[in-house]
Order: sequence, then C-alpha cells, then structure tokens
Amino acid sequence: VSFYCKNGFLIVDGFLTPKEIATYSAEAQTLVNHCYEHGDIVTHWGCVVEPFGCGFFDSTEISEQARTTRKGFVALRNTLFESNSAATCTLDKFGRCAEQLLVACGASEKAYLLNDQYIVKPPHEPSAQFAWHQDVLYFSNQERQYPV
Repeated sequence: VSFYCKNGFLIVDGFLTPKEIATYSAEAQTLVNHCYEHGDIVTHWGCVVEPFGCGFFDSTEISEQARTTRKGFVALRNTLFESNSAATCTLDKFGRCAEQLLVACGASEKAYLLNDQYIVKPPHEPSAQFAWHQDVLYFSNQERQYPV
C-alpha cells in the first residue's frame, strides 16, 4: 500500500483469476475484431480500445445512465456477452481495490470509474507506440486536487 501511495501504481500478482482473465480476453478480442473491421487499430484508435468508445456500440446506445450508473454500465456491457463478469469485475474487484488504496493513502472521496480500456499493440508494428503513463499528467490543476 505504501508503494502505491508513493508511486501511484501497484502490481499485484494473481489479482485476477484465470476465469476473469479469459473473460477480459474474450471481450477484448470481440472489440478488437470490430475495430479491425472498421479501420486500423494503430492509426484509427492509437492502440486504445474502449468498450464505449470504439464504435462497437452505437452512440445512441450509450445513454447517460450507461455512463453514470452501475446498473446502466453493467446492462450495456452485458450486451457484449451473456455474462456480466467483465463489467462486475471492473466495478467490484478493481473498483473496491482502488477505493481501498485511495482511502489508505488519505483520500476521503469515493472512487469513480473514469474509463476502461484495452491497450492493444499489434506484434511487429513499429508505429504502435504507447508508453505507460499516469493520466494525472493530463489533468488540469483543478482536477489534480483529487487523489487518483
């Protein structure tokens, strides 16, 4: 926890179960296949595939409720698969972990999902540049007052 508070990231071996990894993998493959049918993963999406931002869902399907409430988010994500395990894992497992880490580091606010995305770097593609970074560097000074 102290490492996270100091560095802003944490690697936890075995955090996801094999079943959870398989679920995320299947969801990512579905979204990536959609992207490849409609453009190039590198030039059109910059190697970043977001479930709500890659065109898989029509913009009219992404309601305010889907963007701002748990029920709406899970309902829309469930249309990718019969199971809601990716959506609930994102909110429950990652969300609870993030919230616990933020509280341990002194935050008093609840954790919110800003966005979720898959980073897809095709093999042997020299133009696929995506350096690991912390998004806080892109936040305004006002936004930086909140722990991330």
